[in-house]
Amino acid sequence: MKALSRRQKLIGGAFALVTTVWTIDLLAGRQSPSVAGATVSTAASTQPVNLPADPPDLEHLIEALSGSVVSAAPLPGEELTRDLFVPTPRVEEFVKLAAAAAVPEPQEAAEQRAEPEPFETRHVLRGVLSGRLPLALIDDVLYARGAEVDGYRLLEIHGDRVILQQGQSRVELRVPAARAGR
Repeated sequence: MKALSRRQKLIGGAFALVTTVWTIDLLAGRQSPSVAGATVSTAASTQPVNLPADPPDLEHLIEALSGSVVSAAPLPGEELTRDLFVPTPRVEEFVKLAAAAAVPEPQEAAEQRAEPEPFETRHVLRGVLSGRLPLALIDDVLYARGAEVDGYRLLEIHGDRVILQQGQSRVELRVPAARAGR
């Protein structure tokens, strides 16, 4: 007879425990889960709402319900002294300091940022893999014909160059010439 592993013993023990609990529950006569009981808390003050016997329409019911006053019970030993949604003086001071510290951007820097760098200077064609499915290695990522690179569609892949197009704008990237001495 083969000895059981620790894992098999644990699984068998868990199965035995579940089976035992299920059997005891079945023998106790419970066929379904027991109903949870609820108790009324005396911590919150409640006031009875006097509703009309038969409200003629929804507006009367809403008026009757909105007229009732419901107050939340304070936490033991603690009273609320301020509105939690109003910023504290310390937070208001921080916001004012942050607004004063914000320096507007110079006009020249904003204009420079408005004009993006040309596609040719942002991306470099590192190499071309030719074969049944030619691939272009642009910025260390392989792209096939039809792929999109920074908004440009890769149209053609040649031995040392690729052609990309965005709208009417065409761009040609070439593999950089090998440096002497390498």
